[in-house]
Amino acid sequence: MAEIRILSNGVTLVAERDPHSLSAAYGVFIRAGSCLEHPEQHGISHLIEHMAFKATKGLSGQQIARAIDDLGGDLNAYTSKEFTVFYSRVLPHRGQAALRLLADLALQPRFDAQDLNRERQVVVEEIRLLEDAPDELVHDLLEGAVFRGHALSSPVLGRAENVQAFEPSDMVDFYRAHYHGANTVVSAAGAIDERQFFDQAELLFSAMPPGQPATPVAAPAPSRGVEIRERPSGELHVTIGGQAAPLSDPSVYAMQLLLAIMGGGPSSRLFQRLREETGISYSVYSYDALYSVAGMFGVYLDLPPESLRQAITMVGEVLTSLRLRPADPEELHRAKEQVSASFILGLETTYNRMERNGATLLLLGRIPTVEEVLAKIREVSAEQVQAVAELLLKPERLSMAAVGPWPEEVTVEDWTFLS
Repeated sequence: MAEIRILSNGVTLVAERDPHSLSAAYGVFIRAGSCLEHPEQHGISHLIEHMAFKATKGLSGQQIARAIDDLGGDLNAYTSKEFTVFYSRVLPHRGQAALRLLADLALQPRFDAQDLNRERQVVVEEIRLLEDAPDELVHDLLEGAVFRGHALSSPVLGRAENVQAFEPSDMVDFYRAHYHGANTVVSAAGAIDERQFFDQAELLFSAMPPGQPATPVAAPAPSRGVEIRERPSGELHVTIGGQAAPLSDPSVYAMQLLLAIMGGGPSSRLFQRLREETGISYSVYSYDALYSVAGMFGVYLDLPPESLRQAITMVGEVLTSLRLRPADPEELHRAKEQVSASFILGLETTYNRMERNGATLLLLGRIPTVEEVLAKIREVSAEQVQAVAELLLKPERLSMAAVGPWPEEVTVEDWTFLS
């Protein structure tokens, strides 16, 4: 069971000790992500994360690099749509050193102009690498179509022209607006001493300015679109999906079971139809992305471009079958086993437990217990799964994205024959 404390400046601390673990994980979660950026700021959260590793007010970039290696574990960071996290995984005796370094990175970044000039180029290259990875880019394109006109549509990396234009003053302004106590959760899990963690974290983070909680982002309006990036290749990457309920909505459990039945594994309907029965697609699966204000789901498949029309017809038939008929008891039971096992196995590492505690506490204000989540999964009926399918899988709610050689005989509008 996780133990939670809140400091006087609003910083939330959460610790979950595992007496059987041989490692410890720590994370500093900040409510600063791409969906909190104005259009001219797109990419600034991610660039700030990068800049934290270039230098702090007390450490040079080289000293930071040596301190990371000295830990013997690993220390890194990532930026998402809704938050940035600095994290570390170490052996227990290095836990205090890891937390000190994480605090320094998150609380004392030095936005030096020369460092920024160099790091801009690193991030621009990262953006270009994403453009060259069609199986990743296609997911960003679908999310852009599903949330068109909303902050969630913006890619986390931002756009090269924005990144090239940021000045140190822009970063300082954004940092001061978002890096404060009300927007911060510090999480620890594994082989930790809770009292020692709470005492040290209070010492390190009590100087953060209190600030005000982030203003909730409005829910996105319904959106539907098609995003095509044509490029020469032997393979076409396609995603089809739409908006779904937010992270806090009780219907997400039924949706996750729906996605398991649809494309969650080798026995799923899409896998059987598109890979096992026809061999059209090597990789086919369903997925979701849940945020505090909205969610989305998607279906991914790769295929020869000449098979696009046939593949989309088959996807449409599978989605229609899920809307019209409830799953049979065996299929639903298999989906519940799959979703439950995935959830439990995901908590087997100290890092995953630390990350779950930090992220859900930051976004939801609470941490659902393992027993609560498993009970919610067990309670879902076939009729509830069908009701979610009827809502989410209507053709008029679906968007599509593709990267690769779009076949000449298929018009962009042809995807609507999902109906």
